[in-house]
Amino acid sequence: MGPLKVFDAFGNWPYCIHLLSNYGIFVYCFSNELNNRTAIFPDYKDKVKIEEKLILRLYFDQYYSEIAGNAFGYAFITRVNTSSLTFDTYLGAVAFYQGT
Repeated sequence: MGPLKVFDAFGNWPYCIHLLSNYGIFVYCFSNELNNRTAIFPDYKDKVKIEEKLILRLYFDQYYSEIAGNAFGYAFITRVNTSSLTFDTYLGAVAFYQGT
């Protein structure tokens, strides 16, 4: 897998950010609104605290550069190498809300 590579980021605003990487999707939620600069700066080390962290272990080798998203979630296409000459392509989707 090599070193950590962050392919893209997607915001579940205003409190959460999702980082898509070669080791999976890292979700961080904060107590402050991330789009409110006055609530974060200048004392960001004291004001920005992680409230919730979630790691979705989805390993993939390549991420295709377009992410499709809206207020309910996002979708993306990835590639997983199966050998030196072949690979599988997957559609990944993350929903921000769950139903019952």
